[in-house]
Amino acid sequence: MARRTQGTGVWFVDEVPATPGTFELVEVDCPLNFKPGTDSKDRIETTCLKQEENKTYLDGGGLKDPGQSTFDVNADPQKPSHVRLYNLSLSGKAVQWIVGWAGKTKGSVKNIVPTIDAQTGEVTLPTTRSWNKFEGYVDTFPMDVDANTVVKSTVTIQRNTSVEWIPETATP
Repeated sequence: MARRTQGTGVWFVDEVPATPGTFELVEVDCPLNFKPGTDSKDRIETTCLKQEENKTYLDGGGLKDPGQSTFDVNADPQKPSHVRLYNLSLSGKAVQWIVGWAGKTKGSVKNIVPTIDAQTGEVTLPTTRSWNKFEGYVDTFPMDVDANTVVKSTVTIQRNTSVEWIPETATP
């Protein structure tokens, strides 16, 4: 059965600005979408000189090149998570990102959220919800201003890791 998208949540782990060394989980206020992006593998060529038609490559490829994830927000300076995203774009600091999938039924996972150890920054994900997790830095937080609309930003995250999919293993 397909999974609905309404009810999806996006969080990132960041240091508390007033108390460096203490971590908190910041929920992105009202993301409009989320696109995890794709990774590509380098090709390792193994073509012999006598080959005249096609190149050959090592099975399985080489190292993965993590891609970029993006999501849109209606940028609002009154939303602390939007200001934090902008500040992350200035600092270039890599953080952990977590996407909590919507539940099988409306509202079934709204209270199932990650928890964090404030001293270590380690996140615990409940097994009653499906998750995506990765590390990356905010590459851009552009503020697009067009006529007859609201200020929008397509937040681009340059991932340092692949996107891990953690399927739910228990029923909420």
